[in-house]
Amino acid sequence: MLTLRKFTFRKLRTLDFRWAILSWLLPLLLPSQLNAQCSSISTINCADVPKAIPYVLTFDGTEGGLTDGAGIETGFTMVDPPSARLAVDDHVFNSSVPGYEPGNLSVSGGSLIITSTKGIMFSQPSASTETNSQINALGAGFELGTNVIRIKTTISNPDFSGSAGNNSQQGGIWFGLDEDNYVKLAIAKTANTTARVQLFVEENALNVGDLSITGITDINSKTFELFLDIDPVNESVIGYYSIDGGVRVLVGQADLPSAFISGEDHDANVGTANISYGGIFTTQRRAAADQTFDLAFNDFEVRPVYKVNFQTASLTPPSGYAIDYGKGFGTSQVDGKDYGWRELGTTTNKDISAEAAGNNNGAERNRLGNYAGSTPQVQLNGTLIHFQGNHIGTWSAQPRGNAEHQWEIATGNGTFDVTVSVGDVSNSSDSKHAAVIEGISAIDLLDAAVSTGQVSAGRVIVEVSDGILTVTGLGGINSKINYIEVCPTDAGVNNGTLSFTPNPLGVDVGVGGINTGSSTLAASSGTPSVQMIIPPDDDDGWLTLPASPALGSNSFEVNGTGFTLADNPTSSVVASAAGYAPAVLPVNLNITSAPVIADQSFAVDAGSPNTTVVGTIIATDDVA
Repeated sequence: MLTLRKFTFRKLRTLDFRWAILSWLLPLLLPSQLNAQCSSISTINCADVPKAIPYVLTFDGTEGGLTDGAGIETGFTMVDPPSARLAVDDHVFNSSVPGYEPGNLSVSGGSLIITSTKGIMFSQPSASTETNSQINALGAGFELGTNVIRIKTTISNPDFSGSAGNNSQQGGIWFGLDEDNYVKLAIAKTANTTARVQLFVEENALNVGDLSITGITDINSKTFELFLDIDPVNESVIGYYSIDGGVRVLVGQADLPSAFISGEDHDANVGTANISYGGIFTTQRRAAADQTFDLAFNDFEVRPVYKVNFQTASLTPPSGYAIDYGKGFGTSQVDGKDYGWRELGTTTNKDISAEAAGNNNGAERNRLGNYAGSTPQVQLNGTLIHFQGNHIGTWSAQPRGNAEHQWEIATGNGTFDVTVSVGDVSNSSDSKHAAVIEGISAIDLLDAAVSTGQVSAGRVIVEVSDGILTVTGLGGINSKINYIEVCPTDAGVNNGTLSFTPNPLGVDVGVGGINTGSSTLAASSGTPSVQMIIPPDDDDGWLTLPASPALGSNSFEVNGTGFTLADNPTSSVVASAAGYAPAVLPVNLNITSAPVIADQSFAVDAGSPNTTVVGTIIATDDVA
């Protein structure tokens, strides 16, 4: 739409007049061409700054964007401009893009290495100095929708020891608009080999959120993953970290200003969408100018993440989580992905909720007396759904308990990073909680009798080849699931396996007798700690597990009491370990007749010493 403007005309030369008209029309007719260069945030065209989600950088040098000091592409498309570079950092590479110093960037060996400078994004000049001076806060632009996204990076062996003192040396990931409006998650030095992980939010140059996990030791021999989960609908962020590929550790959750989500007009073009930015940074802050450090970033990812909480229908789920209260598969969606419950090993959709006809109460539970007043993490831990209602005798005639169940989500094919939590914060002690995702155990078995009132989260990388990610309670007894988070990834999968030899195990025992049988448990790699259970449906009391299950030979005691020669009892043992496919060992009992001992007599000389062999008792049975 053209806007009418009022002009005051004066006598002009013909050339001047034509240029005046042209200079007025060009911005209206060709805005994208005139604004092609994003001079303050990038050396590349503004049109190339925004990127579609998912966006994944592996730093192989062929991913476009801004380049390092050797002209190798980093994949990042913008850099946040500082208000005022510090004099000590003032060897400006490009005065039009003051935050960009390619000489401090190096793409090498699948990593982007950033050499620190003293500048920092932090403002609050009334409380601090030398602020809003960050160099190389690299990023890319993203248009946010309504789905939760996860920003992630991996940092190997962060080493601050060459940068003297505890001077706020740090590096990590950021999301937001500019140096006064952002959230960051950073590894911050507290000693040469010790750090904290900080979640910090700044809005309009004011600190509006500051949370940390402290006391992380031996950092220079560990690999850190940093995660920011951005929830556009609830305008919130959750920060996590993990060490050496382990379970994610919650740093904290904070509200985000609406402007962080709605983004900004980066190219002065009403025809393009607003974008927000996300990326990586380092700073040596108060350390001396020569006390730099190098931080190696192994990857950078912005991906969708599918988060579901298992709870009762009336509760509001924690921010960023969809609700599951036991409805059949396909009833609900998260980010367009169908999810829900089915009978174990089938495609039969199953409603196990309180809404299902015949269910007295449903399989869903809220264990919290004050759910609304609890923190989001307490809410996640305090709600659940029963996987294995068939292990509860009084449920056997109801939909929630007439079969074992599995939970599924239509992820499509690919590799997925999955975090799942199981357990029960109530005093219930009748469970051994397990979760198996695409055939791989996510956690070590959680025995409620030993760990009453606890929950346990596990993390596995799995491959989906049929379009459906499946979660079962194999290896557990009356397992209960709290929440699940599923995020696409390119990481290597957990593919360890456990196996028994021999398998199946057959054991002979006489009527009323006791015997043992052995089977050797092996792992395809490593030496995991293993647990074993006898599934309740197979447990008739005649099979006893070893007191301390382990890799290697395991002896199983069997008892023939109550059986006849006509009986052929069977049972099974399930061995599991986090990160491995469980092993199932069928156990078959062969009932034999009681041994027959014929009348026999023995004699011994008077005065014979103890342990003298008197004779051999001979017995016969029907075992060949």
